Amino acid sequence: MIWNFKQVVRLSKEYDIPVTDILLISLNFYGLTSSVDNKRLRFKIKLDSLPRESFYLAVCINTTYSPFSLINNQIFLNDFKIGIAVDIENDSCDSSYFRRNNTAYNINTNSRSNCSGCKFCGTYNQEANDSDALIIDKDFHRYMSKSLNDDERLKLKEIAICTGCFPKEENLVDHLLMIHRYCQNVNISPNIKYIGSQIGSPESFQKIADNMQSFSYYSTIECFERRKDLLRYSKANISFDELINRMDLAVLKSFSTTFLYILGLDSLSSIKNNFHILKSHINCFPVINIMQSFTSEQDTLRHEQANDIEYYLKARKIFEDIFRSSNMRPLLWENYRGLWYTKFGKESLRGEKI
Repeated sequence: MIWNFKQVVRLSKEYDIPVTDILLISLNFYGLTSSVDNKRLRFKIKLDSLPRESFYLAVCINTTYSPFSLINNQIFLNDFKIGIAVDIENDSCDSSYFRRNNTAYNINTNSRSNCSGCKFCGTYNQEANDSDALIIDKDFHRYMSKSLNDDERLKLKEIAICTGCFPKEENLVDHLLMIHRYCQNVNISPNIKYIGSQIGSPESFQKIADNMQSFSYYSTIECFERRKDLLRYSKANISFDELINRMDLAVLKSFSTTFLYILGLDSLSSIKNNFHILKSHINCFPVINIMQSFTSEQDTLRHEQANDIEYYLKARKIFEDIFRSSNMRPLLWENYRGLWYTKFGKESLRGEKI
C-alpha cells in the first residue's frame, strides 16, 4: 500500500525504478477518487517529478479505495500534489481513436462494446460510442471518409483492428482483407494490426500473407491461470500449446507478432515461467496491461499477490530480466496501462509516448 510520497521514494530506491514510473504504475493500479460523475477518465498528465514530459493515462474513478485524488485538475497523493491533468475526457468505448501522435488509428469495427465474457474486462462498463458495425465495405468506407481528413489519412503508419467477435474465422479474415483493399483504394499503405483471438488456422495466415504487405498479429492471451473461469469460452478453450502454435505461424510469415497480457491475475511464479517460454515465440515486446477495476467486484479477481503495489514492481523486474538480452522493448504509445514510462532497466526509453 502506498500512503505518501516518501514511500514512493523508498520503493524507487529499493527496486531501482524511477519515481515517475512508480507514480504512474500506482495511478493505473489504484485509480483516482474525484467528485466527477464519470466512471473512467483519460487525460495527459504532467508530473511535478518530470515537468517537461507528458504521459497519457486512462484510469478508473471512485471504484475502490485510492490514495490518489483529482481536484481541480490537480492530482494528489493524499495531501501531496504530484502533478496536473490536462485534456481530460470521459473514457468511452469509441469506434476509433488515434495513438502515436495521430499516426496510428485504432478502430473497433464490429461493435466491440457488445463483446462480453472476460470477467476482468471493462469495455461493457464504458459508455458505448461504437454501436455501428463497420463490417460492410460501404459502411467502413463511409465511416473512414467521415472520420479522417486527407492529411490524417496520408500520415497513417498503422491501422489497429480490435473487434467484437465474428461468427467464423473466415469472416474475420475477409474483413481484414476488406480494410486492406480500402487502403489500396485511397493510396495508403499502413501496417494493419489485428488484436484478438480468432485467427488460428494455417490457411488464414497464408491468405493474409498472400494479400498484405505489412501485418501484425497481437494475440489476446490475457492470463495463464484460471483461464476457464476468467475468459469467455472461445478464448478459454484455446490451449497454451495452440496459442504458441499460432504465434509461430505468424512469425514464420514475418508478421510482427506478440500478445496482450493482463498483469494482476496470475502468480509471479506463473508469470516468470510462462513469459520465459513465450519469449522465443514472438518478435515484438508484449503489451502488458496493469489490471484495473472497472467495478468494485473486479477487485476480487486479482491474484492474492496482486493486491500490493510491490507485486507490479517485482513483475517489472521479472520482465526486464527476461527481455534484457533481446532487442524487444515496450512501445510507450502502444500501452497506456503499462509498467514502463521513462526507463527499461537502466535504459532510457525514447520515442512517441502519446
